[in-house]
Amino acid sequence: MAAGRFLNTSAVLYCALVLAGSINHAHGQKLGVCNGAPFPWSPFNSSTAPLNMNQLATKGVPDDPTKGLRAVTLPRVRRTQGDSSGQWSPSPYCLREPRNHGMQTERQLSALALCLQNDVGCASSGARAEVTAAQAASLPSMKLLRNLRRSKVKCVSVTRTSRCGRLVGNVDTYLPVGKFYPQSARPAMDMPKKLAGTCALIANGPLTMLNRNGASIDAHSHVARFNAASVGSQTLRLGTRTTHRVFNRPRGSEASGCTRRRCTGIRTGMGQQLSLSASETWLFWNYESVSDFPTMKRLYRRVTPRLFSPDASRAVYQVYWQARRDLLALGLGPFNCPKALSSGIHAMILMAILCDQYPLSLYGFTYDEAQLRSRGGHYVSGGPIMFGGHSWTFDAAFVRLLHLAGHATVCTADDPTVKTAALRKGRAPRDPPPPSSSSSRPSSGGLRRSTLSRRPIPPAWYRRQAAQRAMSRRSNSYG
Repeated sequence: MAAGRFLNTSAVLYCALVLAGSINHAHGQKLGVCNGAPFPWSPFNSSTAPLNMNQLATKGVPDDPTKGLRAVTLPRVRRTQGDSSGQWSPSPYCLREPRNHGMQTERQLSALALCLQNDVGCASSGARAEVTAAQAASLPSMKLLRNLRRSKVKCVSVTRTSRCGRLVGNVDTYLPVGKFYPQSARPAMDMPKKLAGTCALIANGPLTMLNRNGASIDAHSHVARFNAASVGSQTLRLGTRTTHRVFNRPRGSEASGCTRRRCTGIRTGMGQQLSLSASETWLFWNYESVSDFPTMKRLYRRVTPRLFSPDASRAVYQVYWQARRDLLALGLGPFNCPKALSSGIHAMILMAILCDQYPLSLYGFTYDEAQLRSRGGHYVSGGPIMFGGHSWTFDAAFVRLLHLAGHATVCTADDPTVKTAALRKGRAPRDPPPPSSSSSRPSSGGLRRSTLSRRPIPPAWYRRQAAQRAMSRRSNSYG
């Protein structure tokens, strides 16, 4: 009995130590945090001396606030239609949440709860990083996520096979009446249940433009992005590789109305442009998107559109609602009831389950409630555009929870001195200074100085493209 308890606690601590060491589970060797990201986020002071892990594993986690918390099976509720077509309403699940939690003052909150709030709470709690990480990994939602990683999801996407061909039983979405998902439009085989190598998930928020993370992003085996977010000319910050994309219903509809090579978003202020450079897997969690699949397959020959299987959606729902119960039990909240789970939640949980080597690298994700006000919106938009139907406060706390529990690493630390307007323009003070004019000036080689300093006139095609982009930005800003 004691040996089993020791092994269980050691496994939790080993999972939590990914927070500080970024251990490669496949080969047991240390890697750079986020594959060499220049400014990863860490809520703790790395200069503190580490604890004796053997002693901690033997005696257990001190002052563990997670004792007594149990995993609750996803309840069966009466399904009602949500605000959008093809979407079940999450309201019945919110009504099943405990109502006597989330009302504690800061003095009553544990060190883990304080650290899940903001960075000031991590510093003021006085707890060590290993203890707080072990407590986060002991939460029922994080244990459930580890179990899903080991047991694997039966089917990740809907296919032609009888094993993964069912559409009924999805707790998140349904196929509207009059719409069909024919066998010819479905992929023949399911996508891998384990993605070999490291995985990176790139957000669309302004924080993504803060650092030059392009090299570290491209160093991952799998790179997932959202919707039709384009890299454009910001390859130094955003990288060049894309293997997966996660779409919501409106952005998927926009992608189906694109030309073969480029896609300009219709949504006001988004101005998204999509340029495919390699084969990609597009994942859609809303079943109403099946009406756009034929157009996508015709426009993008190298793209494989896939629907979340009922098993994958149920796994996302189980982790999400269990995490809400855990945070409410710790005294956080209350959180508003979402009208729909965000694409970020769908992608984070699914990629954390599928990725073979963890932690999952998160770039540009909001991890503080204050950032929701200062860093809201998208890096390609002209202003804050955030759907009011998501529980953004909980989503930010969930990012911190994944980081503390070792399932993910936040690879972009915020710098409050950098204005959001500068991030959207692609300018950040953290960039290295440009070379001096004396060192970068080429030798004349017998040519006159006026010939070297004269800028070449761009062709008419480039001028027309620049005018169209400027007109699109003006129209989006007034929309």
